[in-house]
Amino acid sequence: MRTGLCNPLLLLSLTALWASGCSHNPYLVPAPNAKVVPDQKDAAEAEEFGVHLVVNGNDWRGYPVDLADVISPVEAGIENKSGKSLSIRYKDFSLTDQSGFQSSALPPYTMDGASARAYSPLLEPSFHFGLFWIAPYYYPVFGPGLEAWPGDFPYDPDYYQMYYGFWPGALPTRSMLEQGIPEGVVGDGGHITGFLYFPRVKREITNVSFEFELVDAKTKQSFGTIRIPLIRK
Repeated sequence: MRTGLCNPLLLLSLTALWASGCSHNPYLVPAPNAKVVPDQKDAAEAEEFGVHLVVNGNDWRGYPVDLADVISPVEAGIENKSGKSLSIRYKDFSLTDQSGFQSSALPPYTMDGASARAYSPLLEPSFHFGLFWIAPYYYPVFGPGLEAWPGDFPYDPDYYQMYYGFWPGALPTRSMLEQGIPEGVVGDGGHITGFLYFPRVKREITNVSFEFELVDAKTKQSFGTIRIPLIRK
């Protein structure tokens, strides 16, 4: 069973294989009808119900450098001014198109019972946050560095069992874990910025919508969806 960490020699060989099979790294950029962030041509933004979302599909700076050949990494910045505690769950993020294609965000950890499994805690994660609590089952990953959400926040075993199997080869790497957004809760007035990882968008699909379903962490009720149109370049 994979644990989110990898064999470096295996990853090097896989990285070379991926690179040799592609002429360029595909990535997602704002569609013509998207609202582009000023001075950030590859970032698009939208706001609904007091939640501001910025996504960038061409900002990966970690290892492996050619990650976009096999996975679609999308950096997401979320600012919550909704008056609610905003739930952050991978199942609430997706890439979709009008043909019915849907790609859901991949969970980066396996689970040991009701706790995420990791060789060692990520004491210095690279994602940025404020007024953010991790999901209680992620406490073994982050240790005392981040506070766990004190309310009810059970993990979805069916989702983890299904979607963790979509990871190719030796992914995710330690670099991906450090930069990845963990599941948890963004309080009212809080924010978080980091990466979400999706199965690679197929070459025949050129237009997708990044969708984030907004869910109140306390009531578990959806109160809207933010959609940002993107194109595959």
